[in-house]
Amino acid sequence: MSLLLLAVTFLRLDPTVITDCRDGLGRAVLRWTSTDAQSVTLLTQGTALTGPESPIGSNVTGHWVADGQTFSLRAPNGSTLATITARVNCIDLPLWPLAVGNSWTFRVNSRQQTGLYQTWRVTKQETILGETWSLVSGGRTDSWWRIDALGGLHRLVNNLGDRPHLREAPETTVPAGVFVDNYTYFLPGFLMETGTLSRGVGPVKILRTLSGGSSGGFDEGFDLVEAKVGERLIRRDLYGISLSIDPEVYNCAVPCYFVACGFVPGADLPGTVKPCREARVEGAELLTVAGPDGAVVMQEKLSGTTFLRLPLWMWPHGLYTVQAYGAQGTAKTTVSHPQ
Repeated sequence: MSLLLLAVTFLRLDPTVITDCRDGLGRAVLRWTSTDAQSVTLLTQGTALTGPESPIGSNVTGHWVADGQTFSLRAPNGSTLATITARVNCIDLPLWPLAVGNSWTFRVNSRQQTGLYQTWRVTKQETILGETWSLVSGGRTDSWWRIDALGGLHRLVNNLGDRPHLREAPETTVPAGVFVDNYTYFLPGFLMETGTLSRGVGPVKILRTLSGGSSGGFDEGFDLVEAKVGERLIRRDLYGISLSIDPEVYNCAVPCYFVACGFVPGADLPGTVKPCREARVEGAELLTVAGPDGAVVMQEKLSGTTFLRLPLWMWPHGLYTVQAYGAQGTAKTTVSHPQ
């Protein structure tokens, strides 16, 4: 497999919406990659935060980031390589947003299988014991949860309210991103559960452990891949485009299984050879193929991960340039169509 993965220059803040606040100012992690300079300087509002840094790195801010504050990455020659504007929300963000319709998709590893995916969703709300509880469905069992006016976490157990203790937690990295305004909770029992909640997002990491017996130990682990909270889609952005071309040349002729081959629409006569290649593209919005003379012989709009057939049999022999374009940059490779 011929693979071209394009790394592009970027600057980002994790999380994208900062909720870890003190006195109205937030704290986050700045991350950057530069393919355009051997060293970089990080600035905010035009003032340097650091001296020359490695082209790939990260920096944890203090509680001094304001909503709308700008950050930039500068090359030694003074050119600006990337910019980003902070989004800070310190008001009315619950530790676990439990509105109906909110959902969380996890990558799940268990004793039996790894790399499975499971989605939890708030399916309804009801008044129980004089309080509004939200039903979270999609896991091994449904469960009722609520966040009180002071931010406390509650779950419903045997029709009684239980309040797990919350403790501040360190920075947590999962497939959905890096989260810093975190708290852990602990649920005792034969199947113990320790979870990490990030303010404004909800559960980002969960570990379940069997507490006793010869089968005690790890049972299940959950890492957040994507969350839908109101109108927000929380997931790690793709910084770069991948473009791969299968080195094998296939025969894309349509075989004919009937006696009257000439009368079957789309079928090719026995012995027909139509050489083609397969391309896989991720993170791009458009793919083009240009011939030896620079003329575009193929153009396709893309969405998500896409597999495409390159119909070499339709084009003259020669060297073709395949390019994938998207918001994160461009990936390019070549395909030979020999004699």
